[in-house]
Amino acid sequence: MAVQAYDILKRPHFWLFFAAMFLAGGGEFCLTFWCPAYIQLCFHGSAWTAGFGTAVFGIGMFVGRAGSGFMVRQHHLCNLIVFMAVAGTVFTSIVPLLNPEHFGSPAIFTTALYTLLFFCGIAAGPFWPSVQSYAVDRMPEVDTTMLFVLLSCAGIPGCGFFTWFMGFCGDRFGLSYSFYLIPLCFAGLALLIGADRLSAKRQEKARTGKP
Repeated sequence: MAVQAYDILKRPHFWLFFAAMFLAGGGEFCLTFWCPAYIQLCFHGSAWTAGFGTAVFGIGMFVGRAGSGFMVRQHHLCNLIVFMAVAGTVFTSIVPLLNPEHFGSPAIFTTALYTLLFFCGIAAGPFWPSVQSYAVDRMPEVDTTMLFVLLSCAGIPGCGFFTWFMGFCGDRFGLSYSFYLIPLCFAGLALLIGADRLSAKRQEKARTGKP
């Protein structure tokens, strides 16, 4: 097992996917961890409304992950990841802009917030399994099981680091401003996987000799 792990760790390509999982884990867990606090601190919500917001986000993640698993074919995983990362960037960028004063009533505002969190969940849901699956396609020469293990480990420090860093920034600049770390994570994920896709296309053209 150590030999298989070393064989993967010495490849620069692996570290691109490591960074992708690090960002995906950070964005996803920041939403999970900070969403209730954000609702309570910025919108003066109750513990129930804060918890329900997290539940709605979780339902969205289930829909996004299960739906993409049923509907998206393996060779479209790259497109799925990039599209969902861009969508997640847009959706999570809107959350800090929401203001109860812009809505006619608290009920309308709450509905808009929960709807947005649901779509954030749909966007974030496919990242964890899809990035790993796509990495297996791009690195077929390595041990698949070990690659899954190492990439899963990459997401965990991303969860911890960005959750801490969002709180750190929240203390200094306010939680609304620190919330923009989440779309930055998703934008970084889109750039990494998009860059890998362009690299794959160049390699394919070089192999086939097509211009």
